[in-house]
Amino acid sequence: MIDNRLKMSHYLDDLTGQGIHLETLSGKFFFQIIKSLVDRLKPCKSEKHIKVLLNALKWTYSARDHKELVQLGLFSILHKGNNEKDNLLKKAWGRNLKISADHIDDQELNHDVIDTFEQLFLTVAGRVV
Repeated sequence: MIDNRLKMSHYLDDLTGQGIHLETLSGKFFFQIIKSLVDRLKPCKSEKHIKVLLNALKWTYSARDHKELVQLGLFSILHKGNNEKDNLLKKAWGRNLKISADHIDDQELNHDVIDTFEQLFLTVAGRVV
């Protein structure tokens, strides 16, 4: 019985490097999902859909995620959308914020866009500093 335990522990020792491998794979697949959300957000023409997508992007990112977020163009898309003049994301910047909403879902779109941008930026930049 002792021999079997020793053999089993030897086999389990061979799995020590799998944690990093699985973490890398899960990060890769996570950012593929985020990429699909960003791709849908870029040309979106509905305030309701934009708000849903913005909420889906709110995660606690780490400093090491900054590279992926930049490669996705997330900060640029939150600022310019698809860069068409009538894009709702692009039009959200430079407007007064209506703070007196009774419920978070009643907030103006520009407040949600700027709030998401700020949250992402501060989460990533705060961990870098």
